[in-house]
Amino acid sequence: MKEHVHKYKRVIMGGKKFEKDENGKLRIVRQAGYPVYKCVVPGCTHYVPRELAEGRESTCWRCGERLTMTTRNLTQAKPTHRECTRGANKDPLS
Repeated sequence: MKEHVHKYKRVIMGGKKFEKDENGKLRIVRQAGYPVYKCVVPGCTHYVPRELAEGRESTCWRCGERLTMTTRNLTQAKPTHRECTRGANKDPLS
């Protein structure tokens, strides 16, 4: 596949575990899971743990330009530039 800039989306990995009950039947037990960033570009299978995503290149979900993941982006499910966030361009004193 051609090289590309990843477009990350936060997802939860894990969260389910199969256990046998006393009758021998399998049942699903919910667990916490852990957050990772998954690339949503078709054909790309890239995942990166949330703790290691800071400083990586990504594509902004609003404008489509490149951005570098920062601590502010790590709180977003779909990372965007600060300027692309609604309300960021408003003057707080007006």
